[in-house]
Amino acid sequence: MKAVNVYRAKAFECLSLAECMNSPEERAEMVRFARVWMKLTEPIEEARSFYELRAAKSLAPRGAQRRAALN
Repeated sequence: MKAVNVYRAKAFECLSLAECMNSPEERAEMVRFARVWMKLTEPIEEARSFYELRAAKSLAPRGAQRRAALN
């Protein structure tokens, strides 16, 4: 099973548990947990590390480096 499906299942489980709770604080906490699980299902932006950015700049043609520096 894909991780995304597992995360969604966990989120729905948290929401089901929240429905059964009497304490508003505990219910709110379970809803927060569900939100966190659902957030994990969203795609993330392609983040580059510092080293990848340095390598990309050093491999770029000189004109591209100058244009990037001006922007």
